[in-house]
Amino acid sequence: MKPTEDSPSSIVPCPHCGATREESGGYRRRKLRTFRGIQEVRVKRIRCAQCKRQKRALYPEDCPRSRWYAISIQEHFLILASHRAPESVQNDLAKNLGFPLARPTRLRWLRSAGARAKRLLQRENRLLRGRVYWGSVDEWAFGRGPKGYGYLYFEAWTGCPLWGDLGHRRRYERVRELLWRLPPRLGVVSDGAQEVGEALGWLGRRLLWARCAFHLMREVRAKVDRKAWGEIREGLRVLRGLGPGEREAFFWKELLPRWGKALEGWVRAWEGLQEAWGAEVPPPWTNNVAEVGHGRLWRRRRRRVLRSLEVGESWLMVGLYRMRHRRIGEKSPWERLTGTLSPECWWRPLVGRIKGSTQNLHLPHIPHKPSPPPPGGQRPRA
Repeated sequence: MKPTEDSPSSIVPCPHCGATREESGGYRRRKLRTFRGIQEVRVKRIRCAQCKRQKRALYPEDCPRSRWYAISIQEHFLILASHRAPESVQNDLAKNLGFPLARPTRLRWLRSAGARAKRLLQRENRLLRGRVYWGSVDEWAFGRGPKGYGYLYFEAWTGCPLWGDLGHRRRYERVRELLWRLPPRLGVVSDGAQEVGEALGWLGRRLLWARCAFHLMREVRAKVDRKAWGEIREGLRVLRGLGPGEREAFFWKELLPRWGKALEGWVRAWEGLQEAWGAEVPPPWTNNVAEVGHGRLWRRRRRRVLRSLEVGESWLMVGLYRMRHRRIGEKSPWERLTGTLSPECWWRPLVGRIKGSTQNLHLPHIPHKPSPPPPGGQRPRA
């Protein structure tokens, strides 16, 4: 195939010397790997007539224009792989292409998208410094057969995912490394899992720690009958609406003498709760964003078919980027947290050009306070 010639109106100045005269720089043969197989094309080189540097290359019209794969098919693959098992993804792509997509190709696409999503997440997390006051961390199990465990960290008010981690064992060192990335005196809301508690105890005064009130109240519910539970629940609701001094007096003089054994979990978590409630930006009442977030991120169907930790980590980075910039209702979690627009299509920066992503965004490093909690302590819906 012969390359096509450009019209004189399409000639642009040389980026090196500014001259407009061009000349042929010879030909080279290139083998392009497409869906239909390997295609050999003859590429014409165009160089500057003055500085002799190559300016561009001309490809034939009926060749894939130097693309090694169809970007639209890879975008389709990422959308399907977010929710479905590999077998169903392969069947759907086979219907569109007319032939099945090889497993090595799918793994290569997933690894490349995961690596690019990881770089974009790290870039965006550096821009979020000074805008996050409270986060929510949670643990969940994944995999089929020998299970693994993952930890996710979300912004507590908007539900914006910040980072995640996967591993084969439940170890507090993993949670410690996950939370060590956070700026000092940042708040963490958790359900009191053993590994999370040990990691926060090791970090000491570096981070603020507030226990999830829902899990504390669930511990109380398991120790008392229905009638006593109704009285304790009303007392705890009154407790949250009081001021700092009144709250402490009401807990130690009214609630604890009457329901001492049932409130053991509250006594252990009281010091952290008092410090958290007295912070400039108060924490949310529960860690609901993490409890609901990992369910939205890690679909049950995907959880059963994960067989490789490496593939799972790539998928997790893609899933975190998708969940951060996918619009739920009118806005995405990124837009609610920063006030800047997310990419129009969340998968485009992971496949093609970075244009349209937040790669070149520069947010001012001004502390941004989230909206105060509404009456009743309910978290704004994400």
